[in-house]
Amino acid sequence: MRSFDSTADSTAGAVILAVDDDHHNLFMLQRRLEGHNYRVYTASSGKSAMDLAAEHHPDLILLDITMPEMDGFAVKEALNEDDRLGSIPVIFLSDRVQIEFKVRAFALGAEDFISKPFHPEEMLARLQVGLRHHLRARLYESEISNLEETMRTGGVQGADEEEALERLTRSMQQAESRSDPVSVLDLKIVGLAEMNNAPLTRVILMEASEILHEMINNATDTVLAYREQGEYLLIAVGTSAKRAQILAEGLKSSIMVRAFADPNAEEQLEVSIGIAAWEPGQDYTPEEILGGASEAMESAAAAGGSRTVVKRLEE
Repeated sequence: MRSFDSTADSTAGAVILAVDDDHHNLFMLQRRLEGHNYRVYTASSGKSAMDLAAEHHPDLILLDITMPEMDGFAVKEALNEDDRLGSIPVIFLSDRVQIEFKVRAFALGAEDFISKPFHPEEMLARLQVGLRHHLRARLYESEISNLEETMRTGGVQGADEEEALERLTRSMQQAESRSDPVSVLDLKIVGLAEMNNAPLTRVILMEASEILHEMINNATDTVLAYREQGEYLLIAVGTSAKRAQILAEGLKSSIMVRAFADPNAEEQLEVSIGIAAWEPGQDYTPEEILGGASEAMESAAAAGGSRTVVKRLEE
């Protein structure tokens, strides 16, 4: 998000795209907006407006309706068809005051319609209102996205396979310099994705996250929310395969007692853990270790009954 101060009810610093085929009007708009600390891009045609919108993704567009070749309505229609640009608020500027023009503008999703000639202070006030609506909506979407991510991971940092491999590679390099082993535990709460109870799911994820952080060495180990909801990857530096099994049993017991306290969770869920370990001097790659842990977890899940499986990489 751009750095303008919405908390002080200010929209200064927002990016505005002003579009008008009248160069004098465009110049005056630009001067006035820049005088209020907006970043302004200008376009004198519909095509150049689309190009600039795609390049700079403005926070708001001031759009003249009457332009040759591609008028303001055509520009708005093109914006609406582009998933990246359709949410940008548009304020139409026009000397056409007939009601059908306003109806069409709002039917296309216009934020506002300002008739020419307009008083500069009125235009500025209405622009600020449009910007504030847009910024609040963007902030709300961001908060919803963060909440959904918390719901999915229980507050643990998420990672895809590429990111997990990067973390594991760094951990192995650090461990090798100290002649330490590294164990990877792929832990999955089996059945969670199918549980149709969002509040209970969130409680389970938050409790599992807390348990994971309580039982690892936070100075050296890494916990990641991995692949799908309810699956975690633990990279334990300085932990041998034997110690990893002891850690896995402790994690499994704690999750089953604390996170599955609700009878519905206890009946529907299991904890499956796969382990793969590496010792300094072994030639196994991070991909092989990560894949081994994943394969072991899948074997544990297929066997059922909340269990731990260790993958012997030499097999």
